[in-house]
Amino acid sequence: MISILMPVYNVSKYLEKTAASLKAQTFGDFEVIMVDDGSTDGSGLICDKIAEEDARFRVIHQPNAGVSAARNAALDEVRGEYIYFLDGDDLLLPETFEEMLALLNDNAADFVTARLSYIDDDGNAIEKLNKLSPVKDEILTGEEYLHKLTKENSQFYCTSTNKLFKAALFEGVRYPVGRVNEDEARIHEVVYKAKKIVSTGKAYYFYLKHSGSITTAPFTLRSLDRDEAFGDRLSFYVEKCLCALSAEMFVYAVSELKKTLNKSLRYGIYGEAKERLLRIAKKDAALGERIGDDTPEMKAASSCLAAIIGLADAFPKVYGTYLGDIADDGKNEPSVDIAKDYAEAKLIQFVAGKGYSDFAVASAMDELKSRATLTFIHTVKKGMYHGENKKKLLEIFRIEYPLAAKTQDPTPEQKQVLAVSSAVCKAPWLYAAYIRLREKVSPIPVPEEY
Repeated sequence: MISILMPVYNVSKYLEKTAASLKAQTFGDFEVIMVDDGSTDGSGLICDKIAEEDARFRVIHQPNAGVSAARNAALDEVRGEYIYFLDGDDLLLPETFEEMLALLNDNAADFVTARLSYIDDDGNAIEKLNKLSPVKDEILTGEEYLHKLTKENSQFYCTSTNKLFKAALFEGVRYPVGRVNEDEARIHEVVYKAKKIVSTGKAYYFYLKHSGSITTAPFTLRSLDRDEAFGDRLSFYVEKCLCALSAEMFVYAVSELKKTLNKSLRYGIYGEAKERLLRIAKKDAALGERIGDDTPEMKAASSCLAAIIGLADAFPKVYGTYLGDIADDGKNEPSVDIAKDYAEAKLIQFVAGKGYSDFAVASAMDELKSRATLTFIHTVKKGMYHGENKKKLLEIFRIEYPLAAKTQDPTPEQKQVLAVSSAVCKAPWLYAAYIRLREKVSPIPVPEEY
């Protein structure tokens, strides 16, 4: 029997559709443990109605305590040999359990993981997210899977909701109550117990991205739960003496913590986040010392942590000085984005001047990849590539590109970022003209110097 664990919180609009996708399964030997986590929109009553109509469904009602607490309550009531996690607003293909169970048994595996498909409220696929998934058909050992949790886009491997597990894997494993990103915090403990894992490129699970989804929420203090989870994983690897995994995870965790620092400045919450950021950085640094920094990647990551800790008080002062007073009312784009990108570029320049070159190089690449290029394109498309906007954009690239160009062994994606950034620095008007041509917006005159 498969035990399906379903946390439910204020999803009355979607709950009956989710239940219908379960009732439509071609494999019917399952139980559904619905945990009403203090819903206030009538979801609890809908759960009771569903359970009355189908004996395979049962309900636990509890005061609101979060997804982790709801999952833990369901784990304590599992009767099946297998476990499947499903959120109360998501959907499954009818053949999900039949085919995933066959994959598990035919390959004598401990769990099966599949692609998931992101959809919007109208049921349309969100391709810009779906195309990022690296999940494909393959057979993996537990250690091979653990390595996938130390890479970019690891979220596609860490989620619990697109997997069929043997229930024994969760003996002694419970989710951290009061934190989001609960999958990130515990998936490694489950995978560590697995000897064989089947991965399939078929998407059985349809994840609804709507305004109430945790993954749709803006950057807040709770976003640091992810960095805390990475620290948990790093500590686990170190304690288990998994040397190669520890080194990979250290580099990845520091890279993500650096991005969190930048976002906390950008979203104006650094003051509130600082204490926790420093606590995470110091914990990671201590673990890094146990691992040893005998590779260029480890040394660079250690240098980044040293910058985060050593310049903690300077970050908001420098950023605030160059940001200045901006009216971020949502109507002044892309000028607001340019102002924030400019402040981040000047901060990176400041850090480089203080001798933390590894932090500066990594941050410059991150900013060019995730923000500066997109801001440039957006500015051109909006017809605002002139005056102060143009001046600041060009200075951003002329600060960040030379630093990013020092990246050791750049990936193909990073090489593309560097090529675009070089074009902006050398012939900005030509690149702007290319963007206008590509996006079919009005042309711009060629500058007199050309």
